[in-house]
Amino acid sequence: MDRDTPACPTGITAGQALGRMELERAEAAGMLLRCGIISDEEHATRINEIRASVGLPPVDDAWCALIHDPWKTAHESVDEALQITQTDRNKQNGDPEDNFAYIALTWTALLRARGLLAADQEITAPDVARMMAGLKLCRDSNAPHRDNRVDLHGYGLCLERVEPAEGK
Repeated sequence: MDRDTPACPTGITAGQALGRMELERAEAAGMLLRCGIISDEEHATRINEIRASVGLPPVDDAWCALIHDPWKTAHESVDEALQITQTDRNKQNGDPEDNFAYIALTWTALLRARGLLAADQEITAPDVARMMAGLKLCRDSNAPHRDNRVDLHGYGLCLERVEPAEGK
C-alpha cells in the first residue's frame, strides 16, 4: 500500500497514520528527556529511529540544540519575570496592587468620558493585568521578541498578586 492511499474506512492514509505515530513517539521521547529519564544523546537516538522508520533523514546536533533550548529559555524567561516583578518594577512603578488599581481608575475615567463604559461599570486591577498580557500577546504575534514573553510572564505574576486564584 502506498503512503497516499487511504488505509482504512476513515480515510486516513498510511502516510498520515505514520506521521501521527511518529509525533506520538517523539512527544513521548521528549517527555522522557524533560523528566530526566533519558539523556540528550538517547533522545536524539530515539528521534532518529522514529524518523528512519518513516523514511525521514536523521536530525543533526543543531536540531537537537534547537529542540532543547526553548525549555531552558522558557524557564529563564519566568525567572527573569520573577526578578523584575519582585524588585526592579516595584522600585520603578510601585507594588502591582497599587499601580494596577491606579491604572484601573484612570482607564475607567477615560472610557467613561468617551461613553465607552457605563457609569455602573469599572475596570479593575485584574482587568489591567489581563489587558496588559493581551497587549504583549498582540505585540509578540506581530513582532516576536523575548522581552514580550518575559513581560507576559510578569503580567501573569502580577495577576496572581492582584487577584489570587481561588482554592489557595
